[in-house]
Amino acid sequence: MNKIKYIFVTLLIFFIVFNVQALDEETKTDTKEDINTEIKEETKVEEVKEEQTEIKKTVIKNNGFINKNGISYKSEPNELGKDVLKTLDIGDVVNVIDSTVVISENDLCEQGYYNVSFYWSNNHKNYEGYVCADNITFEVDTSKYASEFSEAGFPESYYEKLTLLKDAHPNWVFKAFDTKLDFNEVVKNESTIGLNFIQSTDPKYLSLEEGSYDPINKKYIEMEKGGWYQVNSDTVAYYLDPRNFLDQVQIFMFENLGYNSKYQTEEVVETILKNTELLKYSKHFIEAASFNGNSVSPIMLAARSRQEVISSEKDSETNLLKLSNSANGFKYNDQAVYNFYNIGAYNSCKLDDGTTGYTVMCGLKYAYNNAWFDAETSIKEGASIIARSYINVGQNTLYFQKFNVTGNSSGNYSHQYMANIMAPVS
Repeated sequence: MNKIKYIFVTLLIFFIVFNVQALDEETKTDTKEDINTEIKEETKVEEVKEEQTEIKKTVIKNNGFINKNGISYKSEPNELGKDVLKTLDIGDVVNVIDSTVVISENDLCEQGYYNVSFYWSNNHKNYEGYVCADNITFEVDTSKYASEFSEAGFPESYYEKLTLLKDAHPNWVFKAFDTKLDFNEVVKNESTIGLNFIQSTDPKYLSLEEGSYDPINKKYIEMEKGGWYQVNSDTVAYYLDPRNFLDQVQIFMFENLGYNSKYQTEEVVETILKNTELLKYSKHFIEAASFNGNSVSPIMLAARSRQEVISSEKDSETNLLKLSNSANGFKYNDQAVYNFYNIGAYNSCKLDDGTTGYTVMCGLKYAYNNAWFDAETSIKEGASIIARSYINVGQNTLYFQKFNVTGNSSGNYSHQYMANIMAPVS
């Protein structure tokens, strides 16, 4: 039986803790087969001018790892092409489409450029472009940390990505925690209708199970207003497997959400909230970190609030992204209320006037019942609920708050913060 494990990663400099899931090799979710769109096995570099480039062949592994941060990803085999994506970072996996290496005359890339594809889970798309071969590692020397990783409880399938992270951050220490759960059983339970949604209409992510698909009209059933649909088990398996997210950026979904005043400063919070109407509340998030005995990361609080209550609409005068009705003083029962974390924003609920409310209105009802009549109260008391309800009971990472497999008193697969399956990585 294959067991799920979760690994705690302590950064001795930053005192951040990660929880990373470890699985036996045979249960590994293949990100290219389960989720990605199909990739052509071989393509050609088109119309490469002889006076500008030289082409050579080499034998390589199909997949490689980005080995530096801030690597450019271009539309052409040089640094002059348009950005396909802004950057790639340590641990990102690229699929080499062709073993052809294109040598550019700009002298900015010693080995030449590979034509590669990269799957970005945040928007479910493959991006094709060119990356300098200098910045791709095909054979990762894991031997230097193998003993450390083994003693920490990691299976070998984790070694490559953890080695890249360890090379970049040598003071990080990785430790494992075994949940004693079967991976396939967890996937089955997390695939229960109503637990995990995605904001996409792409059939490859969506469930055909009863209650999520209408076979008569051949339509997927919208589970929540705004285009949210039930995911299938392959999608669950992809987002459940932390090895798909062990890169420089997404690993922070495993960050310990406790408070460390030395590093979690108001300046950092302001960086997270910049360009939004939340910026003026930065001080409240810092105060909320230790309010009423809390020990909760203000960075997490700010990031969660930004995700929950910032709309895509900009104020015409300030050019700041506006607060949604959850946190702009929208009235419930003729009283302005605020819910900066959308706590209690259930899919549906019975409102005080007897009608059925959805999401935002359910959250406003919750705020009204808790007398959150100003921003400061909502931010601080909401933080206490998050700390008391999640962090203090073992769900102390964004990952565990989305996928409760901690065995806490709430029970596995319950007490999960939101239905959005992408919540930890968005």
